[in-house]
Amino acid sequence: MSGKIYYGCIGYRKTILSMFSDISLGTLNAAIDAVVNQVGPNSSPKSSSKYDRFQLQLVVDKEIFALCVCDDTFPMRESFVFLEAIKKAFISQFDQYSISIAGTMEMSSFNQTIKNLMDKHNDFDNHQLTKIKREQDETQAILNNDIDKMLKRGDVLSDLEDETSHLVESADGFKSSATRLKRAMWWKNIKLYLIAGAILLIFLLVLLWAGCGITFSRCIPDREDNTGSN
Repeated sequence: MSGKIYYGCIGYRKTILSMFSDISLGTLNAAIDAVVNQVGPNSSPKSSSKYDRFQLQLVVDKEIFALCVCDDTFPMRESFVFLEAIKKAFISQFDQYSISIAGTMEMSSFNQTIKNLMDKHNDFDNHQLTKIKREQDETQAILNNDIDKMLKRGDVLSDLEDETSHLVESADGFKSSATRLKRAMWWKNIKLYLIAGAILLIFLLVLLWAGCGITFSRCIPDREDNTGSN
């Protein structure tokens, strides 16, 4: 990795509370002060500026700021990773009240932490491992996101499958109901035909009884009459 971080500090509002430098700052002090003096409630969360061959990167979070100076060839992304690491370590070590009442360099006990983090992020081998781990984490996050989408899609497919099964069951039930209704209507028609036939038969019998008598005597020839005539 080309370039290097030479300086790091952390502070509150416009006050530097802790810092570490690998070089004699000289005129860089004026550039650092100019950047720090811009810190305020409306500051951008991240900003970058240049001075000579150096980059000055700044992160601000609720008026707590972290700043670093590095070569202009040092990857900007890595410098912001370094600053976020400083800020995270600082917030975990000191409470908000202690930070808000501290004066200039009154938290110099944190200087060694800045140095350790600077060495870590300047270490090329460590940087490569960190990059690989970050890429692995990003890949894992993408995979997890894809898995979540697949699971959600699986839920949708499962819902569709359940709905389809329900529709099939409903269709089968409707078919069975239709078959039972068809059979019931068929028997009903048969009963109607039988009743109509019985009524017709009774009507014919009434007509026969009216014309021939109940015993049909008026319609059956008398055997004695037939014998006498012979």
